[in-house]
Amino acid sequence: MRIDKIYLKNYRQFRELEIDLSEKKGYDLHIIVGTNGTGKTNILNSINWCLYNEEPHLSKDSARLPIPNIKTIEEIEDGETFPVEVEVRAEIDPDNNIRFIRKAVFRKADKKSVTQQSSEFEVVFTDERDNTIIAQDDEAIDWVERTVPSGIREFFFFDGERLDKYFREATGQKIRHAVFQISQINLLKNELERKIEIMRRDLTNMASRANPNIEEKLKELEKTKKIISNLEKQIEECNDQISIAIDKIQEYGELLKGIPDIEQMEVDRQNYKNNIEKKNKTRIEKESDKEILLTGYGETVMLWPAIGKSLRIIDEKKNNKQIPPTIDKDLLDSILKSDKCKICGQVLDIDAKSYVQKIIDDTNVSSEVAAELLQMGFYLHELENGFKNNEQKIHRIGEEINQLEKEINENDLNLIEINRKLSGYDEQKIAELHNIRKQFEQTHNHNQRRLGAFIAEIEQRNKTKDQLQKELDGELRKADHIEDLKKEINFCAKSLEILQNTSRCIMEETRERIQDRTKELFSDLTWKKDTFRDIIIDEDYNIDLIHSAGYSFLGSISAGESELLALAFTLALHEISGFDAPILIDTPVARISDTHRNKFAKILSEVSQNKQVLLLFTPSEYSIEVSSILDSNYATKYSLTLSSGEMVANMEAL
Repeated sequence: MRIDKIYLKNYRQFRELEIDLSEKKGYDLHIIVGTNGTGKTNILNSINWCLYNEEPHLSKDSARLPIPNIKTIEEIEDGETFPVEVEVRAEIDPDNNIRFIRKAVFRKADKKSVTQQSSEFEVVFTDERDNTIIAQDDEAIDWVERTVPSGIREFFFFDGERLDKYFREATGQKIRHAVFQISQINLLKNELERKIEIMRRDLTNMASRANPNIEEKLKELEKTKKIISNLEKQIEECNDQISIAIDKIQEYGELLKGIPDIEQMEVDRQNYKNNIEKKNKTRIEKESDKEILLTGYGETVMLWPAIGKSLRIIDEKKNNKQIPPTIDKDLLDSILKSDKCKICGQVLDIDAKSYVQKIIDDTNVSSEVAAELLQMGFYLHELENGFKNNEQKIHRIGEEINQLEKEINENDLNLIEINRKLSGYDEQKIAELHNIRKQFEQTHNHNQRRLGAFIAEIEQRNKTKDQLQKELDGELRKADHIEDLKKEINFCAKSLEILQNTSRCIMEETRERIQDRTKELFSDLTWKKDTFRDIIIDEDYNIDLIHSAGYSFLGSISAGESELLALAFTLALHEISGFDAPILIDTPVARISDTHRNKFAKILSEVSQNKQVLLLFTPSEYSIEVSSILDSNYATKYSLTLSSGEMVANMEAL
């Protein structure tokens, strides 16, 4: 299929416009150049809206605006209705044209709002007898799915801004399904397999009437098959939900890129507040302890000169042996007077008297005074030790208070920083976006768990089915009187087996051919031919790029290389599967460095010799280097500009 013309009426920036995409001999290359906001990307959206009733490439600003043209809305009266229409005219083959037409009627409620009143979608084509056929509703959608299936539109409608993320977002399972669909293996497997299965079931039903055991086994088998069929539907549903969740997670991730995580910041903010409150309470307690210590410490400080002097006197007397020992001076005087020792009763001689007299002369302090001085010294030393301990405690508490104040200040600064980051943001709106993304993450995880459970169950059910089929075949073999039926049933069984094996072989062969062709094309396209060794597409269609050194490096290639790989894979996919669809790329060189843009332009020009290529450029992208390559080969080239009121886009052929 190739697009011949696109007609737009009252759609977004376009009041009424027809884009002619006629082919030029040798090249089917079409170029549209327009600055951001002129409606360039909305041409891609218009095709998606027409075919699928969706606009997947809307910018944030456009998403807030209604589909109808703003100028049209302004010019009509409140309460009036008006149409919005997009028509895509295409060629299925040189002798067969088809028109996809989507119309919607809108009503202007007031100056600020419009509401959609009705919509219709139809496909117009000519049958083999040259009769004009108009397909509507579900029949029209079926025609889209047969021509450009919605599930694989990302393989022909590209957003260049996201093309470098192609293999991160297009999962292997998604790609496998696309290959299965566009190579039309599903027609072989689903339709033919379904018909043979119905035939075998009918024949087995006929046989079961003659043998109760056959009927019983058949019922069990049909019940198991029905369970397996339901499980397959649930698996498909899980995969769809997972795919949608991944897309939405990425979509809201893009919306939240560079925006603070409100939910986490609110948790952090509350933690900082709690920390400040807790540390302030601890600081007050510490300051109270310090004040109590300082009160006692202050009294000791004022008395410290007297205490110090007293301790020096006591220590001096102790050093001079005036205290201790403690001697009873009155007892010694009594002994000298009586010339007799009061303790042992011995009479003192001259030497003994002299010794006692010497002790009396050396002892200047009475025992009572000495005892008081010693007790005073002990108390003063306790005061001294308490003074030193209090000094250490006060110093330690001071350090703790300083640390608490430091931590409080840090928490205060963190609160200020959070408030600074949040200033100017709509916290409620951001919180809603985070919450929506979180819900999709939960949906993704929930369906991943469901998927694992369903896969495990279907494996077990398939084993049961195989066993029941063997038992049924055994019962059929026992029934000698239904030989003809047995032969027909066996024929159906073998046909199904051959069909399933054929489907697997075709899928495997298709995969290998796509893998080999992708490698060939990428080798031709890339400017780093010595860097990569191989491209591997496994059975689940997970794609890997192998470095010349032998390791995987798909996740580390440049945006330009990723675009080339996506383009090589897409071309291989179209070529091997026989799927003939145009390639449309919005901002094709946005992610490619200036040095490689001319190389990419040359590649796209060469591709247009065998396939329709529509490229939507900004003026800066369509540089001298790029235009010098494409200008000599394009079939059509248009310039997009906005009217003076910036409400209507105008297109001029160049």
